[in-house]
Amino acid sequence: MDKNRSYFRIDWSELREVLRKGVRGDFSDIKREPHKRRAAGYLEGSGWQGYTRGQITRWLDEGYVTDAMHGLEDMIPPIREKRKYVFSEDGDEYHHDMMLSGDDNFTSSFTKRETIPGVAIEAEIMFSSGVEASVINAYTVWLCKIAYSLESAGIDTEITLDFPSKNLGNDGRVFHNVVRVKKENEASDFFAWSPMLSPASFRCFGFIVGLMHCDREKVNAHGAWGEGMRQRSAWKIEYDAERRVIVIQCPYMSSNSATYRFPAEDMTRQFRAALLEMQGKVTAS
Repeated sequence: MDKNRSYFRIDWSELREVLRKGVRGDFSDIKREPHKRRAAGYLEGSGWQGYTRGQITRWLDEGYVTDAMHGLEDMIPPIREKRKYVFSEDGDEYHHDMMLSGDDNFTSSFTKRETIPGVAIEAEIMFSSGVEASVINAYTVWLCKIAYSLESAGIDTEITLDFPSKNLGNDGRVFHNVVRVKKENEASDFFAWSPMLSPASFRCFGFIVGLMHCDREKVNAHGAWGEGMRQRSAWKIEYDAERRVIVIQCPYMSSNSATYRFPAEDMTRQFRAALLEMQGKVTAS
């Protein structure tokens, strides 16, 4: 056990009930009074946070629906190769005319359907206060599209979100605030857990999970929600072959450039490469 890290894990189904109660003004699941007040503030929303209280209420009840869901066929590669119709000596279907004509390959069949293993995704969501809400929202929308595209392709997916923060508990440790939104081998309604990939994901839901983590550790949360993960400096996706997990990382600090934005095209390219590596179709560079 790494003494420099603390892990708090919660499933989305449990967290959703905590949030629904919070919207109604019931913060009984949060123990410390300062944390109750902060949670109430997170649920109010603001321009910096990138959402409103009304949106949170709607997303929790109806799911997170966005126009970005259109065109999802372009999000992932053709992970299943198309089945081909081939002729051979021992196929499934007999062609009498071809046999009479002397063709040795007078039977036909489709090639076998390629099976796809499940995908486990671990996505990190942690940004400094200087990062625009629009950048964070673009990232979470992209995560939403990735998750939905995999679900739509019939690929069994486990999705875990981590909101790590150094010194969140005022003791120097890294607190990993982990939410599992989709379990492996679980039949689920995508829109039931899609709010966790909405614009409220980080600066509301993730923050509240951090407060619950501090409750468990019996410490007051850092006034600025810790120091973040300053060592993260790039948008990055890697496939962990040993654990069979696709790991998604984000840069903590905002760029000074006025054109700083979420690099959707590059991240999609990296994600496609990780999927292909998972299938053994390419090797890591």
